[in-house]
Amino acid sequence: MEGDTTDMERTAIVHKYSKKGKHVRKRRLTAETETDMERPQKRNETESRGEGRPSQKQTPSVDNSESDSEEETNIYKGPTFSIKSRAEVIQRKLINHLTDPDNGIKQGTSKYILNKIGNLQNLLQESLLINSRLEGKLEALRSENKKQRKEFAEVGKKSTTAAQSEKLTYAERLGIKSKAAGLSNLRQNPPNVVLIRPKDTAKYANSEETKRALIDLVSPKEDSLQVKNVRRIQGSAIIVETAKSSNVHSLIANEKLKTAGLVVDVPAKKSPRIIIYGAPRRENDAETLQAIIDQNFNEQEKKKYAQQTKIAFKTGNKNNKDSCNIVLETSKEAREILIKKERIYIMWQCCRVQDYIVATRCYKCQGYGHTTKHCRSEGDVCGHCAMAGHTFKNCPNKSKAAACVNCKKSGKSHNHSVTDKDCPSYIAAINLVLARTDYGK
Repeated sequence: MEGDTTDMERTAIVHKYSKKGKHVRKRRLTAETETDMERPQKRNETESRGEGRPSQKQTPSVDNSESDSEEETNIYKGPTFSIKSRAEVIQRKLINHLTDPDNGIKQGTSKYILNKIGNLQNLLQESLLINSRLEGKLEALRSENKKQRKEFAEVGKKSTTAAQSEKLTYAERLGIKSKAAGLSNLRQNPPNVVLIRPKDTAKYANSEETKRALIDLVSPKEDSLQVKNVRRIQGSAIIVETAKSSNVHSLIANEKLKTAGLVVDVPAKKSPRIIIYGAPRRENDAETLQAIIDQNFNEQEKKKYAQQTKIAFKTGNKNNKDSCNIVLETSKEAREILIKKERIYIMWQCCRVQDYIVATRCYKCQGYGHTTKHCRSEGDVCGHCAMAGHTFKNCPNKSKAAACVNCKKSGKSHNHSVTDKDCPSYIAAINLVLARTDYGK
């Protein structure tokens, strides 16, 4: 009939105007289009029944067929979703609508719209190409950023290592390794301390009397002394810690103390101690010591260090009849040789060796520097709640948070256990042990 378009003609129209887009691919009409092509035949059948032909001025209708809706949904939601796929669906629907004679769209209008669709397809292709280039540049920038981050990390690591080497702690500068203390918290310089003891112990019966004499004879205000701590020790002596090394010299040269029969001197440093783990347990300590000397020193070192080394005591499980831990007291030179070995030989055993650094704590008053045997405290102090009058075993406050009695007395934060390795009082006690030990540096 006049005004109708055959299947071949409609295919030619679509092909002709889709070629005007530079990058538009040739498309065959889908099954949906083929379904639309059957509509003229159905319309002829309607006219043959006398129902009449629709007017050319009828308002164009949009094809909302179920098949198109399902296809569009799958593209939008599926894993292959992309802008290009969406554009292709929309383009195909427009072409099907424009080439459908039932819509009453004039041929000129249809050609114009198809031409614009081709232009839009070209713009889409150019946009996708630009996007692809930008993604390439972004990936290159990410790779460069990753490379620079790695280089900066290496520079930062070297800087941190250099800074750490300049800020070594006192113990770390000595090369000391010990599980007994958190060495990162130890201060670099040993404290300025003096030992004050009486020449005649009959004149000063105990350390309390010696301390009282010091307070009566010396005025910190007049002598410009900065005293950090005065501590009593076993016997009649006391230890005075000052803020400046000049204060130590001032106390040593004080004539009033000398006249009162008090000797002021820098405490003699103790020999370093090391612990040998898993050593063979033997009754004859002399034989064990000789094995340590003979198996771990050369001929020259044997003669030099044999007289400087001795077994201080043994630790470990007493029920273990085969092995124990030996605490060895030796010279600074012998200690350095053994520590560098990390493992030493005793008889048929190869044993691990380490510095022995322990701050003695009293289980009665919880203070450092003495044992329960020499404690002068009148009553027990709990190691958990820091309250006087009961022991840790009988503490009624075990369900509550722990408190450190030593830090509490010093006016420091005490919301931690007295056994905490980061306890300021414990670290100060370890510092004092290190300061009193002769490591030769």
